[in-house]
Amino acid sequence: MSNKLTRRVLSCAVASSALITAIGALTPAMAQIEEIIVTSQKREQSIQSIPISVTAFDASALESKQIDSFSDLQFNTPNVTFSKTNFTGSNFTIRGIGSAAIAASGDGGVGIHVNDAPMKTAALFETEYFDIERLEILRGPQGTLFGRNATGGVVNMITAKPTDKFELQTSISIGNYDHQKISAVINLPLGDNFGIRLAGLDLTRSGYTENIHTGNDVDGRDQYAVRGSIRWTPGDATTIDFMYSYYDEESNRSRTTKQLCHRDPTAILGCLPDKLAFETTNGWATLGGILTSDEILQGQTHNLGLGSIFADPDAYAGAVNPRDLRKVAADFEPEYASDEKLWTLQYQREFDAHTLTLVGSQKEARSRTFTDYNWAVNAPFAKDPFTVLTAAGLPIDAALYASGIPISKVTDASTGILGGNIKSFDSQPDAYDQSGGSSEQWTFEARLASDLDGSINYLIGGLLMHTESEGEYNVIASSLDYASLALAANGVQAGTNDFLNAPLEFGDVGYVTFLANPSDGIGLMTPYFVNGTFANELDAWGIFGEAYFEVNDEFKITAGIRVNDDEKTVLDRNTLLASGVVPISDDDTIAATLSASPPVPAFHQDTNQWQEVTGRLLFEWTPDLGRTDDTLIYASYSRGYKGGGFNPPAPFGDTPLTFDPEFINAFEIGMKNTMMNNTLTANFTAFTYDYEGFQVSKIVNRTAQNENIDAKIWGLEAEFVYSPSERWLSNLTVSFLDTEITDADSVDGRDPTDGLAGYILIKDLSNASNCVFDPGAMDIATATAFITGAGALPFGTTVVPGLPSAGAFTTCDGVQSAIDFFDGTAPLGWTVGEAEITSGNAHDLSGNSLQNSPEWSFNIGSQRTFFYDSGYELTARVDYYKQGEMFARIYNKPIDKIDSWGMLNLSATLVSPEQNWEMKAFVQNVMDDDNITGHYFTDPSSGNFTNVFVLEPRLYGLTITNKF
Repeated sequence: MSNKLTRRVLSCAVASSALITAIGALTPAMAQIEEIIVTSQKREQSIQSIPISVTAFDASALESKQIDSFSDLQFNTPNVTFSKTNFTGSNFTIRGIGSAAIAASGDGGVGIHVNDAPMKTAALFETEYFDIERLEILRGPQGTLFGRNATGGVVNMITAKPTDKFELQTSISIGNYDHQKISAVINLPLGDNFGIRLAGLDLTRSGYTENIHTGNDVDGRDQYAVRGSIRWTPGDATTIDFMYSYYDEESNRSRTTKQLCHRDPTAILGCLPDKLAFETTNGWATLGGILTSDEILQGQTHNLGLGSIFADPDAYAGAVNPRDLRKVAADFEPEYASDEKLWTLQYQREFDAHTLTLVGSQKEARSRTFTDYNWAVNAPFAKDPFTVLTAAGLPIDAALYASGIPISKVTDASTGILGGNIKSFDSQPDAYDQSGGSSEQWTFEARLASDLDGSINYLIGGLLMHTESEGEYNVIASSLDYASLALAANGVQAGTNDFLNAPLEFGDVGYVTFLANPSDGIGLMTPYFVNGTFANELDAWGIFGEAYFEVNDEFKITAGIRVNDDEKTVLDRNTLLASGVVPISDDDTIAATLSASPPVPAFHQDTNQWQEVTGRLLFEWTPDLGRTDDTLIYASYSRGYKGGGFNPPAPFGDTPLTFDPEFINAFEIGMKNTMMNNTLTANFTAFTYDYEGFQVSKIVNRTAQNENIDAKIWGLEAEFVYSPSERWLSNLTVSFLDTEITDADSVDGRDPTDGLAGYILIKDLSNASNCVFDPGAMDIATATAFITGAGALPFGTTVVPGLPSAGAFTTCDGVQSAIDFFDGTAPLGWTVGEAEITSGNAHDLSGNSLQNSPEWSFNIGSQRTFFYDSGYELTARVDYYKQGEMFARIYNKPIDKIDSWGMLNLSATLVSPEQNWEMKAFVQNVMDDDNITGHYFTDPSSGNFTNVFVLEPRLYGLTITNKF
């Protein structure tokens, strides 16, 4: 924090202390618990009177509990976790259910709504809350009351509406990390039946992370958001609400916090599977490293390689990875650009015994993010590319390296270095990734709710939703740029993503058929990785409803049903060095060259439809206890559903085109109690889920592969609020969660051998993937001889530290072709017919926990308000959250474990006698802990590194609010 800002904070703190001293004596106060009104059942009700597990926060609670953003909800809601994810997204889980799948066509397990309108995607973690009327978090399957179906639950954000009183409020906040936030609200009543409300927020701060390579801070913020709302009541029975919001950010926000790896010296894996360490991956394990190696680029009369896998240091040898989660050493610093436009419109008309509600929405969003791919400063190539290319007689290629090492710039044409689109030149190779896209959606929903005098009532409704999006994820590396030139020069033709010719006969050791003389001025398209979704559409409709039967004054039965129909269409492609040989020229010339033949690889286009009927059955009992206490007891069964989707395109391998939908049978019992003259609320919930087809993801063959697993989930939740007097308000939530995967297995990319001996782990020299050679009846010595004959480099196997199985450099297809060549014969005593190449040994997941699902968590908060004779009020508040250990992946290996962590927040708020200004001092994450919320594990072609996501460090500051 700057000295100037420090002085400002300290000056305000001193002034606050002096003002508190001058306020005067305390005055007595009366007890109360404010009633929170929610619309979870599409009618206004007290939160204590609805038979649903719901936690709600009004504007006052959001402020006092320091719930500034979506991630803060986990500190105040039972069985909720939140983590950012690798591709400009996030995973918000309720009772272990969230968004574990990675696919443009995938749906979230937790439905996000704004003013009752469902959002396919939303800038959840990007913006801070401002001018919010209420946040509701419903736990458990939803879909029979409103919006889009959801298996885990629903978060509904209700923005503040215009009122019939003039209001002007401004707020200024300053703090460490040069934090400066300004927000304002103005409410303008225009006559008796029309009002306008305008609100806005501007936030800037420096980064939480230091880049020791440049000396700059990264992961900062520079964003603003505005919102306009209109309320029109043309009659006593009609209300029309319109809201428009816009958000924009241009900052150096980082999608990930830190990259960790226990370096593998052999490069078979890149990172070892035993632990996460402050080291970097082995560059020879990456695709760029392999394809620029001497072993691959050795021609008939020349060698275009830039170093040997077995003799030269790799790109990250000696790279510094600071032993601090808040420090990185990176060539490139993040860039983050995002904007979103959203409007919602709600029409509500009350009739004699019915209420008609119409809700419409439209949203447009764009984003582009850019991050150093390995959070490391690369070492120079072992050989200088300009010198190598010049010596080989390739002056056109060499000219690209005359000013240093270039790296491609991402453009719509994806030509990169070949089309003259160069981001920068450097003295060493670099790598970065870029994620971006755009989306549009519209929704329309209609609901009709009855209010009849008899014992039967009902709600019926329907939803139409259309979304469309497009986006790309790119990985750009200097090594891949060079490989584009060198492979084309040596005569490699595009057409597949396996760049090398696998040996077809036992004993071959050649990997590429090279030209006698290399060709100059050509390259393989695309020179960087492109995983593109060029069209992704969803057309969904749902019909839903509930019937309510009041057996008597105490007992009520609810039956609900929903019909779901999702039609999804996708057009996508995954390409790298596989789209054709083109001249080094301009974008138009390259495009003309490629247009002469069909695109390679071909675009994947598909349409699929998922339909399902779901529902719920609910029994609720409100016993007359003969006193002022109120009790609600309920039991429910819900059938939930989430549609399937399309796996992102895979360049090779056998990744399925689609993944299946999810189904959940949920049973829940609960009790809500209001006691002791409305000074105590005590709510209890027990639930059990039978989950079928839970969607999880892993990175395989340079793409996301989504799988379905079954699971059993059960848990307990308790929520208490106690206010013995107006001076004291305390809250406590306690959660227990048990998640267990049933009867499933999956190959773990961290260690495809699954820690078993007797196998040979292969590093594939054609695509940098891993596969496993099962030698069958051969002993390891014989298997090693066999691998050597099938082309293993350097003619044998190697010992991978910590693994009981050996490793080898060869091609998976080459070994398989050697197995096929013998076709069951047994020369030299080998029983080759039992040998096979597999993607790996499947790891038994049975009994494992779901990811991001701590077994226990609790939150305790308390505030003390001091009332003074002079009219001032001072409220001091403390909040503490603690969660148990959890696993970042479903494999539940020691390396996947995230330790238990806690969060302590403090605040003190002084309010003036006229309630027209207040001053708040706050501290968040008092202990300055580096709390990890999630992991992202990549694939072998990137070196098996792990990105981790960390919560914000200690933040402190002062907020001054004025109300007029």
